[in-house]
Amino acid sequence: MEKFLGKKTILIIDNERRILTHLTRKFTQLGYHVIATYEKKLALNTLKLYNPEIIVLGMEIPTLDSYAFCSSTREYFHKPIVVLSSLWTIANFILAFEAGVSEDIFKPVSLKKIEERVKQIVRTHDKFTERPQNKKDILKLQNLIIDLQTNTILKDGRKLILTPIENMLLVLLIKNANNTLSRSSIITHLWGYTPSRFVDTRVVDVYISRLRVKLENTPSKPDFITTVRGQGYTFRSFK
Repeated sequence: MEKFLGKKTILIIDNERRILTHLTRKFTQLGYHVIATYEKKLALNTLKLYNPEIIVLGMEIPTLDSYAFCSSTREYFHKPIVVLSSLWTIANFILAFEAGVSEDIFKPVSLKKIEERVKQIVRTHDKFTERPQNKKDILKLQNLIIDLQTNTILKDGRKLILTPIENMLLVLLIKNANNTLSRSSIITHLWGYTPSRFVDTRVVDVYISRLRVKLENTPSKPDFITTVRGQGYTFRSFK
């Protein structure tokens, strides 16, 4: 289905009606088509019908296994998923990102903060998924062909499927090839904020690991995405 009257769609799933009501009103005022629900069936139908720009998902929904929901939707939904969670532990933090979450916002948090972060994530995703101006941005590295203009990656002639965050991270690494990017700088570029806790930077390691599994011949001994101990990561272009 085409976007609702040309508007971008946001899907909000949460059992707190205060959050549903506030975010629906605010994002409607900003020109978005908002679908807010606490029902799993409606949420899944919305994904298939409207292909929203972003999902905002509360983790305390009694009828919804949120991690399973994220994992299953990642098979066909490749845009940002933001989780609102009050059940904070390092284990849950890592589990959320392994399930395909783009960002975890911890409650209690002001509704204004949620609004600002969602807008920032949508802007960042749009920026990184725009087609580059340089039509010659095609890298051929060993058995990889990476076309930055079409966001197409071939490995041994087979097309690889990356999530939006994986693709954004790869583009960032390539644009800074042979330079070391710290975990904090990666978060600042991709998520738009400066991390204040060590655990916040752990998500970078999760996505680096995912990229290596998809791109590298031997992920445990990477040729392309290498670790600079105590500093961060580097994409080696072999130039």
